Amino acid sequence: FADPILASVIGLGCDAISAYGAYQVGMPGFGRFKVGAANRRHSWHSFPGGNDAISRFFVKSLIPEAIQGNNTFADIHNRGIRFDKLDTPGNRIRMRLASTAVRVEHDAPPDKSEFVWITYEKDGKTYRVKARAVVMASGSWVARRVVRDLPDHYQQAYSHFKRSALLVANVALTNWRFLARLGLTSCRWFHGFGFSCNIRRPMMVGDYRPLFHPDQPIVLTFYVPFYYPGISNRLQGINGRKELLATSFRDYEIQIRQQMVRLFSRAGFDPGRDIAGIILNRWGHAYVNPQPGFYFGRAGRPAPPDVIRKPFGRIAFGHSEHNGHQQWVGAAQDGARAAASIML
Repeated sequence: FADPILASVIGLGCDAISAYGAYQVGMPGFGRFKVGAANRRHSWHSFPGGNDAISRFFVKSLIPEAIQGNNTFADIHNRGIRFDKLDTPGNRIRMRLASTAVRVEHDAPPDKSEFVWITYEKDGKTYRVKARAVVMASGSWVARRVVRDLPDHYQQAYSHFKRSALLVANVALTNWRFLARLGLTSCRWFHGFGFSCNIRRPMMVGDYRPLFHPDQPIVLTFYVPFYYPGISNRLQGINGRKELLATSFRDYEIQIRQQMVRLFSRAGFDPGRDIAGIILNRWGHAYVNPQPGFYFGRAGRPAPPDVIRKPFGRIAFGHSEHNGHQQWVGAAQDGARAAASIML
């Protein structure tokens, strides 16, 4: 019961993940697991563009003219982005898109360095800029390779950041009458493709007011984790990436259609009539896998995230994976911490 749930939010199942990870996500058996409306402290919600809505607030705050309209929730969420305003010489903050950092290093020994060199690629050309300080907000599998002068004890800590894959399949439906007949908006199962799927009531923001009716189109989302109990978390991650990337779109489409027929055909579902399209989001390094010792250390050694949280010279590291359970709250908190640690 617990394996696919844990694997879909933390990356792997019960054999590989610290029990503290299950506590973090409110699994049954922990004090944070509450039942009943009286115990609810918040309501789950899903922005139409996912975490794009949160990113938009960051952009509007840093470069106000980059998003059309006023500083209101509806305008920031719904209005268009003015990409030509993101990277102009007059900006106090400049955001350079389509640019990949490939090398970050101090200009001298870190304790004597006055700046950091950043080498990046854009449109097939290589550029180099210097900065007084740098926050590496990328995932561990990138940061440990891009920062070229990273000391051994940071590399050793990063070696405990194992990653696993996840597939999110969004199925566009012409209608969801078959779900309404069953009285369902979500369900789970124990055999076949994935383990759960759901539709979500669209959030109404300003003049964005999509219809929510069984006769109207909707998106049905499948979460498909990759876990292989009994082998090391490192090998589980490698096997998951292999399976994710080696499976063709056609094969996944067949699996999705077959699973939906198995689940919903008795309620009138017809894949040829009811499916308008399928989008696969393949996340090869979706989650860090917090094994025992990740959160609090082990055998007298510090917890790996505690090592990475300490600035390395003029370089600091901020990423949601340092929290073990990756979500936007942890990402924002860790990014703020990393920035504050080098703004001295």
